[in-house]
Amino acid sequence: MKDFAKRKSQATLKKSKNRPSYKARHSQEKVIPNSQLFFLLFLAIICIFTSLYYFGTDIKTFEPREINNEIEFNFPTKFEENEILIKVDAQNNNNVSCIYLLQVETYGKKEYANETLEAVKNEGEAIIDEVDSVARPGKIFYRVLIGPYANRSQVNNSRERLIEKGYSPLVRQSCSKK
Repeated sequence: MKDFAKRKSQATLKKSKNRPSYKARHSQEKVIPNSQLFFLLFLAIICIFTSLYYFGTDIKTFEPREINNEIEFNFPTKFEENEILIKVDAQNNNNVSCIYLLQVETYGKKEYANETLEAVKNEGEAIIDEVDSVARPGKIFYRVLIGPYANRSQVNNSRERLIEKGYSPLVRQSCSKK
């Protein structure tokens, strides 16, 4: 009976696995003929010489020059020149009432604002304020605000507690005449 699968016996398989084969099956042909290699080498040499001819520059050592920066910081003096002083009477000072709010954080997504709101509720009355973006019309930012506080001391105490929790709150002040 003829073996169509061309199976080899186990003894033949063991012999062929033990013997290393160092013979290549195909003859080695050169990938690039010598004439093309010489042409590419000649072309490279021509490119080098033409670039040296066209882009030839005088190579000089550049010495650093002394730079005199004459920058003048005159912000405080310019600020004083443009400053407008408003005199406030001591009597009018009593007619002004101020409330203080703490802006804990500002978020672009309401979910993040809600998470912060839940985390800081024990600091006082907390709300989320929706504000339209000036830079990007149509974009809404969500501010987490705590307050109102009656005086500066209370708002600073609460601010310190929030800083310890890892927030960076801003103090917002709103004053009005009585």
